[in-house]
Amino acid sequence: MEKFNALQPRERWAVTAGAAVVALTAAWLGVYDPVVSSRYALERRIEATKTELTELAGLAERYQSIRRRFTALDAKLAAQPEDFSAVTAIESLAAAAGVSGQITSMTPQPPQTMEGYEEQPVTARLEEVTLPQLVVLLESARGAEHYLRVKRVSIRPQYKKPDLLDVTLTLAGYRVAR
Repeated sequence: MEKFNALQPRERWAVTAGAAVVALTAAWLGVYDPVVSSRYALERRIEATKTELTELAGLAERYQSIRRRFTALDAKLAAQPEDFSAVTAIESLAAAAGVSGQITSMTPQPPQTMEGYEEQPVTARLEEVTLPQLVVLLESARGAEHYLRVKRVSIRPQYKKPDLLDVTLTLAGYRVAR
């Protein structure tokens, strides 16, 4: 302190101003800047967490929806008779849609078992079918008492009668694997 008092007033003022600048710089770099940076980092993390929570809520809703669909599917499959045949189900749908006379072939494919379910795909060829008849057939497959899924539809208009269609249709019936 003696050395400071021995300085000229102008020198004391310069040393004091320099010390104040050093103190302010140290306070800025050591306290204020880290606090502000941490605050901005926390705000970004909060926004990221909110986004993640929104996505998680959407995924949870999607999971619940899929779970409900599988529960309904399991109930529908449990109600099916044990001797369920996809070929028989498709024939009855075709008769209800009025296209059983246009079926030229039905080829069952080997069943495949996946995760406790047996899939029985059947490929049916229909000739000289109108578009409304095809729509009725597909809609009746969707609303059938047995669980049927349309796997593939190939439509080709006939050359001589463009109003009539040749259709190759692959439907799959399902049941609980034994």
